[in-house]
Amino acid sequence: MAGSDGMMNNEQIVEALKESGMRITRQRMIVADVIADNDGASCKDICCIVRGNYT
Repeated sequence: MAGSDGMMNNEQIVEALKESGMRITRQRMIVADVIADNDGASCKDICCIVRGNYT
């Protein structure tokens, strides 16, 4: 599902969530945006970015 460069974009992340039966909430959209914009970031990094930018 990743692009030719190995990275997933926001739409691919959202589609994977939908296919897994998850609801697409505002919070999940925010995390998907951060993941797509910060390829290779650790879970801790993603958490810090979300908390720093969206709380």
